[in-house]
Amino acid sequence: MIDYKEKMISIIVPVYNVKEYIVKCVNSLINQTYKNIEIILVDDGSTDGSSEKCEELAKEDYRIKVIHKENAGLGMARNTGMKVALGEYVSFIDSDDYVDLRLYEKMYENIQKKKPDVIYFGLNKVSSKGIEKVGSLPTTLEYKNDDVLNKFFLNSLGEFPRGNGNDFSGISACGAVYKKEMLIKNKISFKSERKILNEDVIFNLEVCKKASSVKIVPEYLYYYVFRGGSLTKSYREDRFEAARKMHYLMNEEIDGREDDYRINSFFLTNLIVCLKQELVVEEGQGKKISKNNVKKMINDPLVIEILKDYPIGKYNWKLRIWFWMIKKRKTSFVYGLTKIQIKNDIKQNG
Repeated sequence: MIDYKEKMISIIVPVYNVKEYIVKCVNSLINQTYKNIEIILVDDGSTDGSSEKCEELAKEDYRIKVIHKENAGLGMARNTGMKVALGEYVSFIDSDDYVDLRLYEKMYENIQKKKPDVIYFGLNKVSSKGIEKVGSLPTTLEYKNDDVLNKFFLNSLGEFPRGNGNDFSGISACGAVYKKEMLIKNKISFKSERKILNEDVIFNLEVCKKASSVKIVPEYLYYYVFRGGSLTKSYREDRFEAARKMHYLMNEEIDGREDDYRINSFFLTNLIVCLKQELVVEEGQGKKISKNNVKKMINDPLVIEILKDYPIGKYNWKLRIWFWMIKKRKTSFVYGLTKIQIKNDIKQNG
């Protein structure tokens, strides 16, 4: 039985049409070396048999709860799980990923020692090319008060130079455990990814604004399973507009401080993705439409404003040329450079 006197960790797993992945994910949870966990499977209106698979898994382990709900997206499924979580800390795992069997033992050890508001840890990317670590090992393992936002979170967005040790944990909700009391007290929950570009970033921004202590565990304990073709599969017509809205929202969250080119760096990263997506769907919508969309993006007032004084020279030479062409609003050059980069991405990712 679960020992309710010990600090339980609630693991929330949104499930949507992942029948072929969910068993491996759940097995990595039920076989944890730390046993005082509850696993909340939130079936978000699956149609591929995942709903039934969740019920089967629940029969195998009393720590598994299953919630069925209408489809509303990843963020809303996580919020549903939080409402019923009994643990002192909560964790979010994507149902097509898996974790190290020592993950929650490591988390519990740090909870006992420091009782931080958040514990972040490293992620691995699993692809056809094997397993590779995401980011670099951290140089600082604890942050308190204002440093949580200023030196941890903001640096994870776009500090120069990259690889300075602050991009280790990234900004994924899957790479952390959170004190539930802190989330409830500050009314922090996930926004819908259907309304903003990246719900994880905004969630962690709100968390890091309110957290008084953050601990970093310098180990790579999460396995993110990369499924190819993501640029095409994740294409959305409103991506650039969503990126703009997110930029303004993030600036509001940090009270519009003028010193944060890191927010601008994050926007430029999203701009690159938007440009690439226009070209990967070129065959379907036609070159003329794709090129016109590229032109609209690089002539957008926000892009012009950000690049006006942005330190482009700190990027590597390829990105320097790319951003210089964007800054000069050279549509044909930007279009050509983006196409070249897509070809390089395909070679690199296989």
